[in-house]
Amino acid sequence: MLWRPPTNSDAGAVAALHRRVHPVEPLDYVPGPDYIRWILGQGTIEPETDLRVAVDASGTVLAFGGSWPHLTGVGARCFLWAEVDPEAHDLQDGLIAWVLARGKEQLTDRSDGSRGMIRFPMEAGRTRARSAIEAAGFCDFRSFASMERSVVDPPTAPPLPAGVRVTQWLPEFDASTCDAYNEAFADHWGSLPRTQDMWQDVVTGSSQFRPDLSYLAVADDRVVAFCICEVDEDHNESFGVPEVYIELVGTVRDSRGHGLASHLIVRAIEAAAAAGLEVATLGVDEMSHTNATAVYRRLGFTVRSRTADYYLEV
Repeated sequence: MLWRPPTNSDAGAVAALHRRVHPVEPLDYVPGPDYIRWILGQGTIEPETDLRVAVDASGTVLAFGGSWPHLTGVGARCFLWAEVDPEAHDLQDGLIAWVLARGKEQLTDRSDGSRGMIRFPMEAGRTRARSAIEAAGFCDFRSFASMERSVVDPPTAPPLPAGVRVTQWLPEFDASTCDAYNEAFADHWGSLPRTQDMWQDVVTGSSQFRPDLSYLAVADDRVVAFCICEVDEDHNESFGVPEVYIELVGTVRDSRGHGLASHLIVRAIEAAAAAGLEVATLGVDEMSHTNATAVYRRLGFTVRSRTADYYLEV
């Protein structure tokens, strides 16, 4: 067995690993080669030190894991993952130990004194994988729900308050949208601000980003609410359903309570239907202080599955 950093040429084999896992331990998301290459190209990830694959003598990728850091002056976090072939469970504990050690290195090798958090999301139904994570020392977790609804017959969008207009995402509003994201999520659990470069790298620079399905609420040339959508063709092919994923929804604090997020979600659902998609999905922190789950339920979304987001503070 050879352990080494992955390269772009491994993208297809890593995607195939996830396709083998899914029938045995259902995944919320089955990444395709495009997503794997996107991960390898993220500016805050160093594949040589942050990612590992296990490759057998035939060249088959049997495991893929890594730690994705997000370091800021007000806090730091990293997201871990460790995926192992169903026939190679003996690799699981070692891979989890490696990604956990790498995450701790990333968060402790800093001089700003800010708090750090290691997060390890795992689908709630994956008993074996969750047991391995808990054996590695994770005990606390937050519940996140994946919710979905058909794009057919969306509800009526709430009326807009005076002085607010809605537009599809436009490049000239990208910086303002990043600012709105940082303000809207400043009081959310586990959230950290993003720089403009990181925003473009992770969000609007992604090949899955769909500006034609993404909507902004603007007041006085300032973005006050946003609904950012993606379409992952590889994922849709794996599941056989043409799906739009609502990646980010938020409203700045001084504009909350006017139904702006709900309005934008309805607009996105309508656009997705016009584009030939069939299902809209999103993820939500079920313990959020904004009670977002109730908002989505009123818009017709129901829970499809849940993820246990394990965490450790460093």
